[in-house]
Amino acid sequence: MARAMQLLQGMQDVEILHGSPLVHKLNALIQLDFDAIVSYEHAIEHCDDRQVAHDLEAFRIDHQRHIYDLARAIRALDGTPIDVHRDLKGVVAESITTLRSRSGTLGALRAMRTNERFTNYTYRRAWNTAVAPIARVVIDQNYADEQRHLSVIQSHIERMSGTAVVTTTGIPLSIPFDERDTLPVRRELTKIR
Repeated sequence: MARAMQLLQGMQDVEILHGSPLVHKLNALIQLDFDAIVSYEHAIEHCDDRQVAHDLEAFRIDHQRHIYDLARAIRALDGTPIDVHRDLKGVVAESITTLRSRSGTLGALRAMRTNERFTNYTYRRAWNTAVAPIARVVIDQNYADEQRHLSVIQSHIERMSGTAVVTTTGIPLSIPFDERDTLPVRRELTKIR
């Protein structure tokens, strides 16, 4: 009984959604994924690195799958998926992505990193919500994708900006880099004589 009380006390901070509020939350995620697709399209247009373009295209396809899976979950919950449209947040994200992407692949990656940070934040909030099992599975899978997207984008930024260091074991390490700098600071190693 004491253990049950501890579990209930721990759930006081957990939002519990079902019915219409749950459908509304899932529809908000559909809109978020739609906005991400549009931003990825703009970023891909400005990528001249084949591996980056390939990864961004794969992530765009992931977001399309997210919309499909979320819509299926909403229908299973007797809800109606929204008709996606350009909203204010999407227009702002698209504009920022377009502007930053004009500087090339690195600018596009930095714009998508900002977008993916917001997407991760939003999915993390949904992930911390108690929901029906069918919604839980979709949110868990999509959130895992979002974490992977952010990690890969960060790795590309480090590789392209010269801030990734590979040790003799092949394990990459990161050197702190201020993203306000357009070019990484080259650190010269002094030779010991």
